[in-house]
Amino acid sequence: FPVTINEVQVLNKTADLRDRVVLTNHSTTDIYISNSDDVSSNNGILMPGVAGYQLILYNRDPIWAIAASGTVKLGYCEEVK
Repeated sequence: FPVTINEVQVLNKTADLRDRVVLTNHSTTDIYISNSDDVSSNNGILMPGVAGYQLILYNRDPIWAIAASGTVKLGYCEEVK
């Protein structure tokens, strides 16, 4: 999934279907994650710029992302009930 320096919604909110989501940074650029469209480097969860770095979230909220610079690739895998 392409992520840029502008906020982008990666996943929508789900009902009670999603147990967790695994996010994978496929770049060497930092990515910031939030459940809000105002995600920034000041308030987002840092995914370090390490190719293959994974972050597991246990929530059903929407997931928003922003890149520290340029355009990067963010992978995701949802685990559902």
